[in-house]
Amino acid sequence: MKKKISIFLGFVLCVLLCACGTQKQANEEMHVYYLNADKNALREETYPMMDVEETLKKLEFHEVLTSEIRVDSFSREQTNLELHFTTDYYALDKSTEVLTRAAIVQTLTQIEGVQFVTFYVEENELSDKSGRPIGPMRAEDFVQGMGSSIDSYQTVDLTLCFADKDGTHLKKK
Repeated sequence: MKKKISIFLGFVLCVLLCACGTQKQANEEMHVYYLNADKNALREETYPMMDVEETLKKLEFHEVLTSEIRVDSFSREQTNLELHFTTDYYALDKSTEVLTRAAIVQTLTQIEGVQFVTFYVEENELSDKSGRPIGPMRAEDFVQGMGSSIDSYQTVDLTLCFADKDGTHLKKK
């Protein structure tokens, strides 16, 4: 009986060690996101895990960051990575700007300890067309449609719910 228990415990130990090794190996890789040739969709390439400086260099290599659209400096405050861009960042057309932002945020938030990325142009926080600061961004803030164009459409069925007359319950429409 002791032999069977020893064999079973040995098997469980092997499974646990293999699972830990697999998890560690998965964390040693990251995806660098970049714009396709038409600048209307994101592509990705897998690399070994890198730090912020190395990752920014890969984003330059994939032309997400260019000599015009470049990061002058960056700093980390707890889980937030702040990127300071030159004023040329404003020269990007809207769809390219959104995809560029998505590529940068989705790439950099894979680095250990980085959960948010905040963009600054010169010393001002990046803002929307209404002038409201966009604030810290997460990878989940961007819809991921790898391989599909920003100009493509998707159809989904949605259930709309409205408050009843009393405002106490929701009714499906």
